[in-house]
Amino acid sequence: MYFGKTIKLFRTSKNLTQVEVASSLEISPEYLSKLENDARRPSLVLLSKLSNVLEIPLQLLIFTSLQPHDFPKSKRKAFKNSKPILDKLLQLILLEDNTDFNEVANLLVQLKEIRSNHRPNLKSA
Repeated sequence: MYFGKTIKLFRTSKNLTQVEVASSLEISPEYLSKLENDARRPSLVLLSKLSNVLEIPLQLLIFTSLQPHDFPKSKRKAFKNSKPILDKLLQLILLEDNTDFNEVANLLVQLKEIRSNHRPNLKSA
């Protein structure tokens, strides 16, 4: 998992500076910069505090940080194909003020197609 891009995305979407977030977390801005550049990995305790400061569920922070190598080989292709769509969905639903729900519906259709294409072939008995 790489949390840096996710932390920065949620921080900037809330128009918060590194100094503001670092201060709230009681860490240095330099340490937050290292986290955002994936030079350091946050502890679960720090992730929990970060989710509170950024006002997002901890589970969402973790989910959006997942990478293909975090999955078994059999699921990596489906994840790689789904990840950009899932990221866009989360952005539309959680970060944008004027969500285009037609676009949300289109993205959900794309996810359904990916799921259909990546189902394991079941042998008939």
